[in-house]
Amino acid sequence: MLLLNIPNPWTIGDTFDWVSQLDDYPNDQYVLKWSIRGVSSLDLIAVPAGSLYKTSLITMQSIALLPGLHFYQAYVENLGNERLMIGSGQIEFIENLATAREYDGRSPAQKNLEAVEQAIQAHLEGGAVVNYSINGRSLSRTPLTELIKLRAQLKIEVSRERAADKIAQGLGDPRKLFVRFR
Repeated sequence: MLLLNIPNPWTIGDTFDWVSQLDDYPNDQYVLKWSIRGVSSLDLIAVPAGSLYKTSLITMQSIALLPGLHFYQAYVENLGNERLMIGSGQIEFIENLATAREYDGRSPAQKNLEAVEQAIQAHLEGGAVVNYSINGRSLSRTPLTELIKLRAQLKIEVSRERAADKIAQGLGDPRKLFVRFR
């Protein structure tokens, strides 16, 4: 059996411990190592815990990490330093709100939707001129129809993100309506 059990996401500054089960790689013959790369990098070595491997990430290590998506590879090395990758994946490091001075938790789609709505508002307040030039300087605006199409696409994307978040929280899909008749 191969169970890496790596937690995900990681809150920066927190301590993490997890246990991995690698039946084909007994810890008296192999060492389990982790390489984590992204906007930060980290290498970890697991220690034997009975027949399992225990990996620990202490606060001093996790406080140095930067928020964002990271990638990991888990591999074992035998006593002859022969290496074999046994797993890989993604981990998200998230901001610790207890230590953050500022935090904007909106997704890129939410930020873009707000920017497009501001652009539409500015377009409406500034009139219908799309291009103009004064003294050799020119300015071009995105046509209002393009902004409205983009806003509709971004609203769908934000709606999907919110639905996925509700599902992840165990609250069900808000886009589905269930009806019971008696």
